[in-house]
Amino acid sequence: MTFQLPDRSAITTPLASLELVVLDTETTGLDVARDRIIELAGVRVRDGAVVEEETFSTLVNPGMPISRASTGVHGITDADVASAPTFAEAVHEFAEWAGPHVIGGFMVGFDLAIMRSEHHRFGLRWQMPLALDVQALAQLVAPRLPDFSLETIAAWLEIGITTRHRALADALAAAHIFVRLLPLLKERNIRTLAEALRAVEELQSRRGAAASGLPAAWELEKPQWRPAKRVDSYPFRHRAHEVMRREIATIGSHAGVEEALQAMLKKQVSSLFVPPEEEGGEWGIITERDILRAIAANGPSVLRHQVGQYASFPLIAVAENEFIYRVLARMTELGVRHMAVRSRVNDEIIGALSQSDLLRYRASEAVVFTERINKARSAEELAELWPMLLDVVRAMHADNAPANDIAAVIARELRALTARACVLAMDEMRQRGRGDPPVAHGVLVLGSAGRGESLLAMDQDNAIIYADVPEERLEQVDAWFAEYGAIVNETLNTAGVPLCPGGVMMREAKWRKSRAQWLKTVDKWLSTAAPQDLLHVDIFFDLRRAHGDRALVRDFRSECLERAKGARTLLKFLSLQASDFDSPLGWFGRLRADHEGRVDLKKGGLMPIYSAARVLALKLGSVQRATPARLRAAAKAGICPKPQAENLIQAHRILLGTVLAQQLRDIERGLTPSNKVAVSELNAYERDELRWALEQVRSIPSLLGVPELRVG
Repeated sequence: MTFQLPDRSAITTPLASLELVVLDTETTGLDVARDRIIELAGVRVRDGAVVEEETFSTLVNPGMPISRASTGVHGITDADVASAPTFAEAVHEFAEWAGPHVIGGFMVGFDLAIMRSEHHRFGLRWQMPLALDVQALAQLVAPRLPDFSLETIAAWLEIGITTRHRALADALAAAHIFVRLLPLLKERNIRTLAEALRAVEELQSRRGAAASGLPAAWELEKPQWRPAKRVDSYPFRHRAHEVMRREIATIGSHAGVEEALQAMLKKQVSSLFVPPEEEGGEWGIITERDILRAIAANGPSVLRHQVGQYASFPLIAVAENEFIYRVLARMTELGVRHMAVRSRVNDEIIGALSQSDLLRYRASEAVVFTERINKARSAEELAELWPMLLDVVRAMHADNAPANDIAAVIARELRALTARACVLAMDEMRQRGRGDPPVAHGVLVLGSAGRGESLLAMDQDNAIIYADVPEERLEQVDAWFAEYGAIVNETLNTAGVPLCPGGVMMREAKWRKSRAQWLKTVDKWLSTAAPQDLLHVDIFFDLRRAHGDRALVRDFRSECLERAKGARTLLKFLSLQASDFDSPLGWFGRLRADHEGRVDLKKGGLMPIYSAARVLALKLGSVQRATPARLRAAAKAGICPKPQAENLIQAHRILLGTVLAQQLRDIERGLTPSNKVAVSELNAYERDELRWALEQVRSIPSLLGVPELRVG
C-alpha cells in the first residue's frame, strides 16, 4: 500500500493549522537504488504543535545484511531486524496511520526516493505524496548558517537533541524545527503551504542541483492528487428572500389550539407565527410538532387550550439577505425546523422558511463549513477553514456565479471569522481574570467586508464602538476593550486574516471609542474633511456589525448617515477623491502594465467605482452598503443616469471577476493574492471585457461633477 492521495485544496492550508506527518527512515546506505530501509518512523504536527503522543515507529527487515559501517551510524544490527516486518508490511501500516496528509521531513527527498524504490522492489503501487522539506524551510529563513545539518539548525533554534540517527528521534527533531520555523516564515510572508512550496522551489532553482550537492535521485517528484471535491454552489449563491414564503400565516396567542391546527390544514403549512400582544413585544411560533407533542403528553384536551401555552418565544429570525447556507447551519445548530425572515431595513417579519423548503441542502458542505466556524476553539482551528472556503469560491467560479455573489460569500465568512474571534477573545479575557465586557459594545467590520465585496487579498479593517460611560470610568472601560481588541486582532492574524498595514484595527485607540466619542469624530470629519481623514471616512461609512449589540450599531449607523446626508464639504472632498485616479487604460485601449506585466485593477478600477457609489449613497442618506445596490438606488432617485449606473454595475462585476480569477490562479501557485492581474494570462475576450469596464470607470468624474483629473 502506498501513500494516500492528498486533496488539491491542501496546498492552500495555512502552515500554522497544517496537519503534517513528519517522516524519517534509517537505511543500509545512501544509494536509493540499491540500499534498503531498516527503520520507518513518523510524528504528527497539528495546529502548530508537535503531537508527541501520536507517533509511529517500526524496524524493517531489509532482506539483506546490514553493513558494519551502517550499524556504526544508527546502531541497528541484523539481530534487531530479524523478526521485524518486511517493508511491504510496514509501509501498509504506516500509510494507514499517516492518512491523506502532507508529508514533511528533514531532507525528505531522500526518504521518499528510497521509499519509491522499495515500492517498486515489492511490486507496490507508488503515489507521490505532497511533501515539504524542513531543511529547505530553514535555509529560507536563515541562509547564513554555517551549514544546514539537523544538528546545526536545531542548535540555532535551541532545540535539544538527545538521540541521533534513529528514525523516531530524527522525526521528532525535524517536527520541532518545523514548529519553531513557523513564526519566522510568517515574518517573510510565507503563511500557506502553497507559499512555502513555491519559496522552496525558487530557492532550489536559484541554487541549482549542483550547488545543493544532492543527488538528482533525491529531488521531489510532482505530487498526485485526489479528484477535487464537488461543492454545490447553490446555497452560497442564493439568499433567504429568494426562497422564503412571503405569505405569513399567523394566529393570536389567545386562539384555541384546535383553531391553530385547522388553520394549518387549510393553509397547508406546518407552523403559524404568533404576533406580539403589545407593541414592542416578542413574536412566537407554534408548529404541528408542538401540538402533537402536547397531545401525546396531556391528551386531546390540549385542543381546547390557548395557543400561547404551547408556542415558542421569541421567534427565531434571519435577515432577508442572509445566505441559504447560513440559514441551514443556524437551523441545524438550534435544532429548529422553521424560521422567520425579517426585513434588513426595519426588522419587520416579512416571510417564513422551513426545513422542507431547504431539504436538498441539509447535508451539504455548506452546513459543515458554517458549523466548524461556530465550534472552532482556537485561531488555528479557524485557519483550517480557509481551504474549505476556497473550495466554495472555486465551485462558485466554475459554475459562473457572478463575482459579486462570490465576493459577498467571502465577506460574510470574514464577518463570521471576526465574530468567532470575538467569542474566543471573550473566553481569553475571562481566563485572564478580566471578566465580561464592562458595557454594551459592537465590533464593526469596515471597507469591503462591510460592503460585502471582499476578495481573497484581504486584511483586517475593524473597529469597536461601546456604550457611553461617565468620564471617570472611561479610561478603565477603554483599557478593557483595548486588551480585548488586541486579542481579536491577533486571533484573526493567526487565522489567516493579516493585520491591516494602515492600522485600521480595534486595538488602535483611534478605532476604539465610545458612542459619544465616535459621533464627535464623525462630526469632525463632516465639518473639516482633512485630507488625512478622507480614507478613514471612506471605509467607515461601509461599517457593518460583526459581533455585539445589534441595536447599538444600527442606531449609531443611522445617526451617522443622517448627519452625512447634508455634509456638502465632506461630499465634495469625497467626490474629488473618488475622481482622482490613474486609469490603467492607455492610448488606443492599451492596458498599461507594470514591470511584472500586471495591472492594478483596484486603484484604477474598483476603488473609483465603489467610492463613487458611496458618495451617491451618502448624498441620499441610503442605508445600502453593496456597490450595485447603491448605484441602483442613485439611479432610482435620479442622481445617476440609469444607463450609466447599469454600465458601472457591469464594470464592477467584470473587474471583481477578473481580479478573483487571478487570485485563484496565484494562490494555486503559492503567490500571495493581490489586486494585480497578469495581462498575458487573459484571453482576447477577457481583455476586451476589461477594456470596456475600465472605459466605464472614466465616466466617474463627470458623474460626480468633478473636472477630469488623472484618468488616463
